[in-house]
Amino acid sequence: MRKLYEINEDIERCIQNGIDEDTGEFTAFDELSALQMERDAKLEGVALYIKDARAEATAIKAEIDALKKRMEKLIRKADGAEEWLATNLNGQKFSTPRVECTFRKSEGVELDDDFSEWATMHPDLNLIDVQMKVVPKKAEIKKLLKQGIVLEHCRLDVRQNICIK
Repeated sequence: MRKLYEINEDIERCIQNGIDEDTGEFTAFDELSALQMERDAKLEGVALYIKDARAEATAIKAEIDALKKRMEKLIRKADGAEEWLATNLNGQKFSTPRVECTFRKSEGVELDDDFSEWATMHPDLNLIDVQMKVVPKKAEIKKLLKQGIVLEHCRLDVRQNICIK
């Protein structure tokens, strides 16, 4: 298949060579018409390719969106089932030849709504970073709580996290 620039060159040559030198009339109407049709077919083919590529891209995006929704739904179902399993196992190990469920202990700090105001009034404890907003230093708070130091509005929360292998 010929390239568009080759067809355009042939059209230009046809226009230059198709003029009768004696009369000055253009006589290569059939050849020019055939070249124009070939050019139009080439342009149409490229335009149709673009149209098809965009339609396929749109279909792929729609499929990605549908798969993303399916994925999120499955994750929500798995999270709910995991919560149910953890509640029913109540920290006990469970094992079969195909699956093993164990628990590992983790700790996290829970802060009351009043913590930031209280910590601001006690800058000597250095429990918050003052930026554009108040951000508790949970690692420092955890360290103090583990040492047995009582801090208002803070408590050590011991959690059970399920591990499925």
